[in-house]
Amino acid sequence: MAGAAVSVVTENPVWDGAASVAIGVLLAGVAVVLARESKELLVGDTADAEVVAALQATVGAHPRVRRIVDLITVQLGAEQVFAAFTLEFRDEMTVPDLEHLIAAIGATVRKTHPEVTRIFVRPEPRSKDATAL
Repeated sequence: MAGAAVSVVTENPVWDGAASVAIGVLLAGVAVVLARESKELLVGDTADAEVVAALQATVGAHPRVRRIVDLITVQLGAEQVFAAFTLEFRDEMTVPDLEHLIAAIGATVRKTHPEVTRIFVRPEPRSKDATAL
């Protein structure tokens, strides 16, 4: 606006053009900042290390979980995390026990970490059992 006003007062159209170029540079700068800030969300970056450590502590503390074989996290949005666990469970459980345990683990994770909106749990057989198949 100022460029157009100076252009009218001075009767020199160069000021109007210079103001247009300045606006273009400002918009390009804003676009670069927004692209940098949203890159992680577009690419699907992993969750913060603190969230990953807290998830490992929460799930690993369960007495029927022998160990966490793998944990993959993906940041889906600003406050949305997907967590995929591969877990080795204690051997004495039946399939219905395992189903209830997986549901309980999901409920605990959602309660203690509300940013985790999607959870996937894959049971992993013990390594010596896996070779017998």
